[in-house]
Amino acid sequence: MSGAATDPDETRDCWHALAATSAVYYGDVGDAVSGRGERWFAAVSGLAHCELNVCGLLPGADADDVHAVLRHLPGDLPCIVFVSEHAAPAARTLLVQHGFDLGAEVEPLMALPRPPQPRPGPFTVDPLDEAEVIAHAVPLMAEAHHVPVDLVDRNVRAALASGAAQAWMARDDDEPLSVVWIVRAGDALAVKEMMTPPRHQRRGAGAAVLTTALARSWDDGVRRAVLLSSVNGTRLYGATGFAVVDRSTTTFRGAEPGLLEALGQSAT
Repeated sequence: MSGAATDPDETRDCWHALAATSAVYYGDVGDAVSGRGERWFAAVSGLAHCELNVCGLLPGADADDVHAVLRHLPGDLPCIVFVSEHAAPAARTLLVQHGFDLGAEVEPLMALPRPPQPRPGPFTVDPLDEAEVIAHAVPLMAEAHHVPVDLVDRNVRAALASGAAQAWMARDDDEPLSVVWIVRAGDALAVKEMMTPPRHQRRGAGAAVLTTALARSWDDGVRRAVLLSSVNGTRLYGATGFAVVDRSTTTFRGAEPGLLEALGQSAT
């Protein structure tokens, strides 16, 4: 599972795992309706921030699949659409025609075939209950990705209610440093919302929470873990054992400059 020469079936399965776990984490918080097909998915919270409405166009996706995604994005709802490098070029063109900006940096879909060795280092890493999520994880997530606190709060409450999403946090004494969400769907885990505010970066807290959360969430029924990496996160994920299975052009509608900076992106 290395490089971009992954077996096409493996690549497709990783995308489908991402779609299923995204529906758990982002889907149906408000009045919007999520959906998925063989070559697309739309995990739509309906909340007014593009970080909370996440869609994908998978290998082989064409104009029909773009229209399927757009049907799940009412009006000018802010959103992100990840486009596989194996999707038809017309898919990107059509998104631009519908008002989407193309991210300047290609982002990898990555997969991990086995649990990592936990590396907690000097930090305390634990799963959070709902009260701890609201008190500690929500403010950290809002700060890291420039999302209003009330929107993060609504989204994570719905994710917790699913019973398939768990937040983990690394602390130094009582100070929250880094948070990650691990979401389960079928035989897959997914890393969602890996967030460390800039003031806490380069201390090892991200690696501590990521490796420990994955290792403790992995059981005999898990086949893989997947994620779509931001530009800024690729080094951390690679060091954890994740390998690239596809690459994505990230398209945005309604993205704020602070979010693009946090993701290491700019619009073209």
